Order: sequence, then C-alpha cells, then structure tokens
Amino acid sequence: EARNEIKANFDSQQQQQRQQRAELNKEKKSIGFTSEQDIDQRIADIENMLHTTSMPLREEKKLVAEIQTLKKNRGKVGKLNALEANLSSSGDSSTKAALLANRENINEQFSILLAE
Repeated sequence: EARNEIKANFDSQQQQQRQQRAELNKEKKSIGFTSEQDIDQRIADIENMLHTTSMPLREEKKLVAEIQTLKKNRGKVGKLNALEANLSSSGDSSTKAALLANRENINEQFSILLAE
C-alpha cells in the first residue's frame, strides 16, 4: 500500500516535470532564439539593413514589425533560460532521491515480510 503511494507520487512528479519541460520547449520554439545576444544581433542587423539598403516601404514595415517582435521576445528569452535552469537544477532531484530511498526501504521491509 505504501509502496503504491510512493510509486504514484514518483510518477506524478515525473509527469509534472515532463509537462513543464514540454511547455518550456514549446515556448523556446515559438521565440526562435536561445539568447538575448542573438536577438540583439538580429535587431542590429535589421537596423543596419534599414539604414543602408534601399527597399520598398512594405519591406521596411515588415522589418520594423520584426524588430518590435524581437524586442518583446527579448525579456521572454531571459525568463525561459532562468526557468530552464531552475527546472534542471531544482529541488525535484532531492525529492526524487528521497522518494526512491523511501521506496527502497519499503521494498526491503516487504521482502522481509515475504521471507517470514
């Protein structure tokens, strides 16, 4: 009974961690950049292109809209990187270790009872 409860807790933690990881990866894919420096570099490239290249107004508007989108996503990238670091090195590993140790203990007790 206690063994099943520990297994259920362990499984639910793993499921929750997988779900968080999937959401994080989905957000990262939607942004398309992995660091704020990459975004800043792309913005600088676009601004340089706007200042030095002759292009139709429609293309200029698209580039300006892209700059605005990149500026909005710049803060998101920092938050996502912090969230990823938190997810990979969070206290879940200590909780997982405690659950595994508890499960091992119950398995030992169960095997002793079966031996009797």
